Amino acid sequence: MSKNLNLLSESGCDSAESGGRKVRKLHDGGGLYLWVCEDSRKFWRFRYWLSGKEKSLSVGAYPDISIGEARALRDSIREQLKGGLDPSEQRKIVQREAKKPAHYRNQFRLALSDEGALTIETPSRAVNLTLPQTNALRAFLLAADQE
Repeated sequence: MSKNLNLLSESGCDSAESGGRKVRKLHDGGGLYLWVCEDSRKFWRFRYWLSGKEKSLSVGAYPDISIGEARALRDSIREQLKGGLDPSEQRKIVQREAKKPAHYRNQFRLALSDEGALTIETPSRAVNLTLPQTNALRAFLLAADQE
């Protein structure tokens, strides 16, 4: 993580102006910055790189999201990145799930191919097992059922 963290102050965020530019970026460190718009609106954003590509993610509007909350969100997003997750994709999954009726959200589906390979589908993922993996799972479940 960057050594220069927490460069902004609450009072600095309150008094920030765009300086005649459409958008002015005030960096807080660690990928977090405050967008100050020409019309005085302010937004927290987080910049990151994934697979060699630069991406950015909206964190929320200032002052609805305080500087402390924005820093906590920055740290949370950085943890997702360390775990190999794309925070933008994770947000899309959460938003898709929120739109679904409650009785569909936690359902999953099992399907066998003509060859006998198992596919397990959840709202956010699909796992395709090969035929040997499916047979190993079947043997495990049968053995567990006999105990």
